[in-house]
Amino acid sequence: MVSQAEQKVAGIDVSKETLAVCHLVDGKAQHLETDNNKAGFKLLVKRCGAGSLYVMEATGAYYMHLAYCLHGQGATIAVINPVSSSASSKCTWVKARATRKMPSGYGAMSAK
Repeated sequence: MVSQAEQKVAGIDVSKETLAVCHLVDGKAQHLETDNNKAGFKLLVKRCGAGSLYVMEATGAYYMHLAYCLHGQGATIAVINPVSSSASSKCTWVKARATRKMPSGYGAMSAK
């Protein structure tokens, strides 16, 4: 079993059409934006690895296909209720693109 210190974490902002992902590579934040469909899910797993912890908010029905796909591949997932999550108020926000901010520490803080 992988310890929490070694666990790779991918924080995912899910929308109807896209996934905005933030994960660490060699201690540096890496960002990926891909489609919210099977091709995008494959790219996500290829980029972040099947052994990563994938953390996402429960955003209506938009996260469900991703969660089922990742679970079906044996990945560890965490679906967070955005209303009750206190982690989002404690993380460091970094600019991911012009119209969206991504919580760089969201996944790591939610995993504790």
